[in-house]
Amino acid sequence: MGPLLRSVADRHNIELPRTVEQVGSPYRCRVVLSGAGFARSEVVVDPLGKFITMEEAERAWDRWMKNPIFHPRSSDEAIRLAGLRGEYIEEARRRLTEKGIWDEATVYYLTAWKA
Repeated sequence: MGPLLRSVADRHNIELPRTVEQVGSPYRCRVVLSGAGFARSEVVVDPLGKFITMEEAERAWDRWMKNPIFHPRSSDEAIRLAGLRGEYIEEARRRLTEKGIWDEATVYYLTAWKA
């Protein structure tokens, strides 16, 4: 549900830290590993995700508001973001299907060898 949180924040010009910015693709993973001195690396992409309930989506919002990783860059933005819970819930409801709401969770598995 991170992408949903970001889309709501982005609509209100609230910039959330991009936690996967450095390693958010196989290419970037290899660049970081190479920069750390690894001579060879392998990246396996596992496009995980699952359907979650509306209640789980609501709990996800509550967890994010407590997680320092997802806090906006200023206290003003944090206050504005906290006021957007209703918009987040509305957007989650629009994405709700009979199976639930798709929650993307792609994982990168890295193996690297030092020279």
